[in-house]
Amino acid sequence: FVYGTLMSREVVMGLIGRCPDMVPAFLCNHRRHPVKGVVYPGMISNDMTKDPQVSSDSYGVRGMLLTGMRPHELERFDWFEDEGNDYVRLDVNVRVQKGHRESD
Repeated sequence: FVYGTLMSREVVMGLIGRCPDMVPAFLCNHRRHPVKGVVYPGMISNDMTKDPQVSSDSYGVRGMLLTGMRPHELERFDWFEDEGNDYVRLDVNVRVQKGHRESD
């Protein structure tokens, strides 16, 4: 699942030399937020807000589910996102557009 810059087919193509299948998807219980000093958004789990007024279905992030990614391509994405510096790749469950199956 990607959101922000990596939703662009041109960016993905530039990074890995091809464009895998992309399916519109929605990640529940998360929200985008601005990151100080940069132009791209961040994303946090609503659980991190510790706000009892925020229900798990109140927020979500729209993005794309990329299928058929190869391990070396994921490593390239990690490099692009500067893994370990405000970014950690996680397994998440997303809702996909009607007509597509739900996936991890």
